[in-house]
Parts: sequence; structure tokens; C-alpha cells
Amino acid sequence: MNMTDESRPANPPFIKKSTSSILAPFYLQLVSRCAYIAVIAVVWMFWGAGKCLAQDQPRFVWIAGNGTWDNPANWATNLYDYFNTNTTLDSGCRSTNWVNEVLSNVTASCGPGGTGDYPHDVFQGALFTNAATYTVTYDGSPFYGSNLFQNASNTAASVTLDLNGNQPTVQDALALGTSGGSTTTVTIVDSSGSHNGKLILNASINVGRNGFGTLYLNSGTIDDGSGSINLGSGNNGRGVAVFSGQYAHLDPNSQISVGNDPQEDPAGSLMIITNGARVYCSSSFRLGSGSGKGGSSNNMIVVAEGGILSCDSGPESIGLRSTGVTNTDGGTLCFNNVMLVKSGALWACANTSTKSVCVGDAAYFGLSQTQTTTPPAICTGNVIEIMAGGVVTGASDLYIAPSNSVELLGGRLEAVTISNWGNLIAYGMDVGEDRIFAGGMLKTLNSRGKLTISNGLWMVTNSVLEVELSTNQTYAATEVDFGDYTKQGHYRGGTNRFTVDQAILNIVDAGGFDTKSTWDLFTYSTNVPPGGWGSWAGDATNALGVTNFTGFVIGSTPNSSYTYSISTMMYGHIQLIIGGITQFKVVSVARQAGASTNVVVTWTDAVGKTNVLQTTTGLGNGNYSTNNFTDLSGLIITPSSTTNSYVHTNAAPAGTATRYYRVREPQ
Repeated sequence: MNMTDESRPANPPFIKKSTSSILAPFYLQLVSRCAYIAVIAVVWMFWGAGKCLAQDQPRFVWIAGNGTWDNPANWATNLYDYFNTNTTLDSGCRSTNWVNEVLSNVTASCGPGGTGDYPHDVFQGALFTNAATYTVTYDGSPFYGSNLFQNASNTAASVTLDLNGNQPTVQDALALGTSGGSTTTVTIVDSSGSHNGKLILNASINVGRNGFGTLYLNSGTIDDGSGSINLGSGNNGRGVAVFSGQYAHLDPNSQISVGNDPQEDPAGSLMIITNGARVYCSSSFRLGSGSGKGGSSNNMIVVAEGGILSCDSGPESIGLRSTGVTNTDGGTLCFNNVMLVKSGALWACANTSTKSVCVGDAAYFGLSQTQTTTPPAICTGNVIEIMAGGVVTGASDLYIAPSNSVELLGGRLEAVTISNWGNLIAYGMDVGEDRIFAGGMLKTLNSRGKLTISNGLWMVTNSVLEVELSTNQTYAATEVDFGDYTKQGHYRGGTNRFTVDQAILNIVDAGGFDTKSTWDLFTYSTNVPPGGWGSWAGDATNALGVTNFTGFVIGSTPNSSYTYSISTMMYGHIQLIIGGITQFKVVSVARQAGASTNVVVTWTDAVGKTNVLQTTTGLGNGNYSTNNFTDLSGLIITPSSTTNSYVHTNAAPAGTATRYYRVREPQ
């Protein structure tokens, strides 16, 4: 039985409420939970005995600056007001009758500096309230109740937990930034150099429950064997978690939620996995929502510089995957959540079998428990970015909802199938089959480099292809392949499909699109597998690359005065033919008739283009310096005839050395 906050009774009648402790409201909530559970004997025996003892036994409050964990002088403890006045404490400040107690004030027998004890028992929790900067060093491996970092509202605390090669175990939650308006930073390190330090948790990590919490793991391991990590887990909470360094490991056995509670903070919550750190998640993975608290916005996960995020439970979501609602109209807000993978980093979406991943509202694909329809969810601008050096693997189906995006910016994406109703913006290596549905867009960044789609492309009617045409040296057509083959010639993977069925083609001028009339948009595989086609059971003609191609519908273009058509006449190529282009080039340089010292320079360019004529003298050896050209004319607008000329007066008197001309188009 796992009771939520919503199911806890507000204040059971047999609990005496104390007003003498500033912590009473928080602890009363915890005691209420356990007192309620204790009424049910069976649940108390098998569940409450573990969970309640961890939460409701004595809290030890850190009262020192820097210090070691097992020094009793560094701790004070709370005592109780008793419903049962006969209750007594043992030598460890523990009650012999814990069920009806309310955590309250400090007494002399277990007061500041006089506990005679420190948190090292499952019945005992550690509480840090100092608004200060200090280090707590473990000098053993205690097994205790909880770590709560709860400095007051409008205060800041920075605490370093030094594992020092030890392996303490926390039975209940690790929580920081719990007070509204508070700022709490917790840094976990292992200064021993042994790399054996490990903080073992049997419950959840909550960073930024109601305040602003930051968790740094620079070395050592957090082993959360039965819990989860939640960033921004409470009302107005914001969490930041940074895992940095090859010896920084987080191993949660349950879910990761970044932006677990509805909020619209422009900053959002943030997780960074970098410098070789490793984070594992064996259960659900959510960026932009919790399982039942609705969506949140402006959250981000960055995996960079050799960091590894490894998941193994789908569907994994960037955006909304929740049954909760957040806005007053009954809808759900979930926008601008970003997953960024770059610089030698890896997001493995699966360790065993491939898992589904969705960007946007998971309910759009039937991957969530319920879909918000009245009004519908506002779930836009959520994005996966895979930059140079970044790798994403293990996705079975990668779904992109309308108004959401996947941006492959020079990295590598491995998904069995990409089903896109939103935006796929790409150059780099796309290992899988891409399906672009009506309203969805494939935007190829040809001017930056080649997009390779390994296992086929399917574009349906009213899907959109947007291509960049550019004279950049990095320009490349999109390559579509149809899977690969074993050395024995057996086909593996791919659909052997390159289908374009009346998709819309939008053309973007990325610099120099009208300098030539024929552009490769796609190339596709024409390779015969080793041993020929006899070992392949399918249609060899299709496998050789003959496509089901009914053409593009020309959409937006940079210049409507040209004509545009698609050609499939060259085997292995799909080309764009632009008609009516005037080449930008110098046509002639000649002496002017009747005025032999004047030089007439004639050139062509597209109508409306702006030109400047430049000149330089030669170097005397038949060459010239490109750096010595100077403007000769002012701005010249190309007329409807597409031909320009300029008379350079007295440019070639008798005995004049060689002169060179060129035409430039000002930016």
C-alpha cells in the first residue's frame, strides 16, 4: 500500500497538535500518515513498520558547521508531546510507543549537544535547517531514516555531503529545497579517492519540492534502488541536478521526472549529465510532466561531454505524459521542454529491447492513460536536439506530435521508425525509416551537411519537404538507403521504400540557389548486395531503388519568376530543375568601339540583383591579387534584360599594364 499526499487524513482526532515547534506542520503531516495506517493492523505489520519508522521516529537536527556524522555534539533531537503520558524513551532517544506521538520540542534529556546519539538507525532521520555553508563528512556507513534539507523560506543553504569512501543507507527520501521561497544546494562528493563512496537510497530524491533546490554529484554513486528522482516536485518548486565526472553515477530503479509538478517558471527545472557521468533509469522517463500532476514547461535535460543517460522503459516522453490537468479551464500546459544530446554523449533509450519515445502529447499517439480534450492540451515547442557528437539509440517508434520537433543537427539518431506529424529538422545520420504524415515537415539542412536516412523514406500527400539550396561547400543532397545486407547477401532492416506521394516541396535560398539550374535533392541506393539478388526474397526491382514516386507539389520558392520541376531521369537521383535562371557571370571585357582607351565590361545576373563592378591591376607576371580589388562602380540594379554593362573610361591607354575585373553582389 502506497498512500499519496492526497489520500492522507488531514488530522486524525487522536493526535495532539503541538504549536511549540516550527517543524510541527511538516511532521504532523507525516505522523498523520502513519497514524492512519497503523489503524489497519495488517498494513502496519507489513508496510507501516518500515515506512513509518523511517519517517516518524526522532529527527536529529544538525546544529554544527563543518563536522563528522557520528559526533553526537553536532546533533540535537526533537522530543514529543504524548497522548500516552506513560511513554518513555530509551537511551537512543527512541520511544517505546511511537504510534501516537507528535514530533515537537527539545527537552534537556535529548537536547542540543546532549543526544548521546546521531542518525544511524532506521528509526532516525537527519534534518538540516541551517542557512549556512558547511560540510558534513560520513565517517562510517550508517543506516538511517531520511535526509531532509529544509532551511527556512527566503534563506539559502549550501551543504556538502562527503561520502569519504563510505556507503550510508537512507531508508526514506532525500529532499532539498522543501520550503517555499528557500534556496538549497547539496553537493555530494567522495573525497577518499577510492571511488567506493555510495549513498544508498530506498526511496525518492526530490529536488526543489516547493523551493529552489540544486543537487550536485561530482564523485561517488547514488544508488536509488527502489525510488525515483523528481525535479520540481512541488508547488512552485524548481530543481537542478548536475551529474559531472566519470565517477559520478546515479542508478534510480524507478522513474526520472524533470518538471514533475505544474509550473510556468521561465527557467524551469534542469538536469545535466556531463564529463563522463552516468545516469540509469529502469522505469518511466518524463521531461515536462509527472505521472499524475499534469504538464510543466521550460524544463531541460542536457547530456554532454561523454555523459550517458540510459533508460529501459517506454514510452519515454519529452512533453506530456500524465493524467493530471493544470490550467483553470481544465486543459494542460506543457511547452518548450528540451532534450539536448551533444559532444560525445549518449542517450540510450533502451538496454534490452527497443522502447517507444514521444515528443509532445503522448495521448495523441494513445501512449498515455488519458487525453485532455476539453479543452485540449496545449503541448507545443517540445524538442529533442541531437548535435554533433551526440548519439540517441534504442528507440523503436519515435513519435513527433504536431507543433513539436526533433532536430538532428549533425549527430546520430537510431530509431526503427520515426512517425512525424510535427517537424523533423535534420542533417547527420538517421538510422531508421522516416514517415512524414500530413501536416508534418521534413526540413533538410542541406547547406550544413548531408542527411542520411538508412532505412527508407515515406512522405504522404500534404506532408512537407523543405530543402535548402546553397553554394556552400558543405551542401549535400539527402541520401536515402534501404537497409543493409550481410556478407552473405541476406537483407536485414529497412523497408526498401522511397515513397513520395504528392508531398509539398518548399525551397529555401541558403545562398546562391539561382547560380545553377539543376540540384540534387535526393540520392538513393543502387547497390546490388553481395552475391546478387538471388538470396533476397523480396522484389529485387524495388530493392534496387526504383521508387513509388508520384511527385512533389511545388510550394514556396525564393523567386516566383522561375519555373520549377522534378526530374527522376538520372538513376539514383531525384533532382530539382529550375528554369529561367540567368547565370551570374562576366560575359565580355572589350575595348569600346570608337574609343579604344575605354573598356566595356558586360555581365549577366538575375533580374533585380544588385551588383558592384570591381577592378585591379595585374602583378606583372600574369597573375593578380584577390585582395587588391577595389570598387569601380556604384550600386547597379540588374534590369529585366538580365544584362548589365559598364564603361570604364580611359582604362587602357597606350602602355597600360594588364587590368582585371570582377562583379560582386553586396550582402
